[in-house]
Amino acid sequence: MSPCPRCGNVPTIKTQFCPQCGEPMPAQPVAAQPAVPAPNAAAPQPTAVPPGAAAPNTGGPPPPQGAPPQPARPPAALYPPPTTSPDGHLYPVEDIDNGRLFALLGYLIFPLWCIPLIQRDNAFALFHAKQALTGLLIGMIAMIPIMIVAFATCGLGAFIALPLWYPMIMGIVHAANGEYIPCPWYGAMGENWFRGIIPDKRPGGWPPAPPSS
Repeated sequence: MSPCPRCGNVPTIKTQFCPQCGEPMPAQPVAAQPAVPAPNAAAPQPTAVPPGAAAPNTGGPPPPQGAPPQPARPPAALYPPPTTSPDGHLYPVEDIDNGRLFALLGYLIFPLWCIPLIQRDNAFALFHAKQALTGLLIGMIAMIPIMIVAFATCGLGAFIALPLWYPMIMGIVHAANGEYIPCPWYGAMGENWFRGIIPDKRPGGWPPAPPSS
């Protein structure tokens, strides 16, 4: 408050007259209010970006880009881990799809196992062709005692030949699943018998197994 111009008294409350002498009090100055700037109509307003559209470039740093796309790989369930042949070569998984048909036909139609043995350009088909050939040789050898037993039992002994179909059925299952797994009972022997027959005409050659750590 300003002092009274007549008696110099300073009132403690806001009043129009001095409470001591009755002199009119001078008008109090009004504090200046800060000016509020008017909105700039020319300022650009943010625009909504439709879903899926790229955000406009506002001059700032570019948005971070995602990781570079990785090449598509087949599911692991379709391609079991590669195994190693007895002579130290790797059974390539990339031969599975191209050799699956002849691998199956070698078990189902016995003369067709000779096609992969002649072509020798697909490791998977050749693997199962050697398994089918081994099963054929084992079956021919086993048929001699089976025929003797069947003749001695008036044909009843022929039922002992049924277990011979089990390894061949498992070979068909392994070929259909894309697996380099020998047939039960005699498959490992066939791998050793025909280890000299290799896919030497395969494009890129037969890859060697990686050194063991």
